[in-house]
Amino acid sequence: MKFKGKNGLILWLTLLLDFGIAGWFWSLKGEFESPLIFWCFMALYALIAALIISFLARNAVTVTGSEIVVRFGPTNTTVDIASVVSMKKAMSFLASSGASAKRVEIVYRKNGGQRLLYVSPVDRDGFIRAVKGKNPEIKVY
Repeated sequence: MKFKGKNGLILWLTLLLDFGIAGWFWSLKGEFESPLIFWCFMALYALIAALIISFLARNAVTVTGSEIVVRFGPTNTTVDIASVVSMKKAMSFLASSGASAKRVEIVYRKNGGQRLLYVSPVDRDGFIRAVKGKNPEIKVY
C-alpha cells in the first residue's frame, strides 16, 4: 500500500528562496566581471532547485508484504517490518526523510542496534494501521 508523503512549508519556502536568489542574480547579470561566473551561479541555483523539486515530487512511503520502502527525493530507504520495534506520531524538525514536521517515528533494529526513521505520510493513522497489520507485535505509542 502506497502512502503519499506530506510536503511541509519549509520545503516550499526553501524552493521559493532559491528562485528568489536566482532572480536577484539575474537582475545583477551586468555587474558580474565574467559571464562564466554568472552562469556558474545560475547553474548552482538550478541544481539546488532541481534537488528541492525532486524532494517535492518523489515523496512516498510504501508498505509491502514485508518491508517499508521510503522514497524521498534521490534517496531510498528500506526497513524490514519484522525489525520494527515501535511507532508513534511525532512533531520533529530533525533532518530526515520526512518533509513535514508531522511525522511518524519508527524505531527498528539493524546490525544489533536500534535506529530511528522519520516519515511523514499524509495519512499517518492509515500508515500505522497498515504496518501494524503486518506485524501485530509493534508497540504504538
